[in-house]
Amino acid sequence: MNKAVFKTHFANLYHVALIDHQLQKEELHLLYEIGERNGLSRNEIRELITQSQSQSFAIPQAFEKRVSMLFDLVSMMVVDGRLDEREAILCNHLSKEMSLPLSMVNDLVKLIVSAQIEELGADELQSELQGYISEMQR
Repeated sequence: MNKAVFKTHFANLYHVALIDHQLQKEELHLLYEIGERNGLSRNEIRELITQSQSQSFAIPQAFEKRVSMLFDLVSMMVVDGRLDEREAILCNHLSKEMSLPLSMVNDLVKLIVSAQIEELGADELQSELQGYISEMQR
C-alpha cells in the first residue's frame, strides 16, 4: 500500500477506534502494531495519530488491498473485546464504500474471533486472511 493510501487507511482505523469516544489501550496498541507492520517508526505513528482528523477516505484499487483494509478496520472494531454497534455500522458502511459484500464484515469478525480462541499468532492470522482472500476471488 503506498504511503498516501496508508495514511488514509490509518486515519480510518483511528476513527473506528474513537467511534465510542474512547481510545482504549488495546486499540492504541493495534494502531502502533499496524503502523510498524507497514514500516513506520513510532514517531511517524504518533504524527499520523495527530494528523488523522484531517485525512480523507481513499479506497485501494486492488481487491486484496481492500479486503486487507477492511480486515484492519474489523480488527480495530473487536480489539478491545467489545463490539460497539457504532463501530459495526461504520465497518459496514466502509465495506459498502469499498464495493465489498456486507457479509464480509461478519466473515472477518468470525475469522478474528476464531484466531483469538485458537490463540493464533499474527503470522498465522495473516495466512488465514490470505486464504480467505483467495477463496473470495474464485
